[in-house]
Amino acid sequence: MSAVTMKRLTMEQLDAILTLQRVVHESLEDSTVLQPLDEEEWTYLFSKSGAIGLYDQEELIAVRAYLMPPSDDPDHLGQFVGLPEEYWPGVAYHEISFVHPNYQGNGYQKMLGEALWHELEQTDVLYVCATVAPHNIPSLLDKFHQGFLLHGLVTIYGGKRRYVFGRPLRHVPIQTEETTSVSIDDVADIADLLDEGWKGIALDRHDGHVTLRFARIR
Repeated sequence: MSAVTMKRLTMEQLDAILTLQRVVHESLEDSTVLQPLDEEEWTYLFSKSGAIGLYDQEELIAVRAYLMPPSDDPDHLGQFVGLPEEYWPGVAYHEISFVHPNYQGNGYQKMLGEALWHELEQTDVLYVCATVAPHNIPSLLDKFHQGFLLHGLVTIYGGKRRYVFGRPLRHVPIQTEETTSVSIDDVADIADLLDEGWKGIALDRHDGHVTLRFARIR
């Protein structure tokens, strides 16, 4: 496999983005873990923010996007991570990301994530939020790797349940008081912990079991 190249994407690459998005979505065993964006939504995203892509020669193989949402959005993710409304204008979303099935497992999502942080550091963004489907293990691992905390479980995107993650743009080390772990399948127990103020800090895999680790943050 040849070396990949990273490029800033624009509306000129929209057809390639939509094609790759469709290939990835159709390859998923559980299609609900990815909420595809339609042409109108991609157009809006490019008008407000942007995306980065990876190419293998001339083929687009991975995409990662971010969005600067309107601060008056009634579904603004800032409310689910405990940010006062006056801070919402400084919030960016880690938006959709996907990798061609033939290229998964190479760390490309991580590579694009690091590039995206560097790009956001050149802006006025102070805080970053993201949503992940409860059983999307690669994306959960990705968020914890990037220093996000899991803050809540909400129903958005037309009735879909999503975990809400957040972290300051410039990462601040956390201090924990106590920890506990819950099977990734015990969504009701996870929701209870989140309602009680626990924060998700890691995803662990051992002997075929996948658990979410939670902590009380000082």
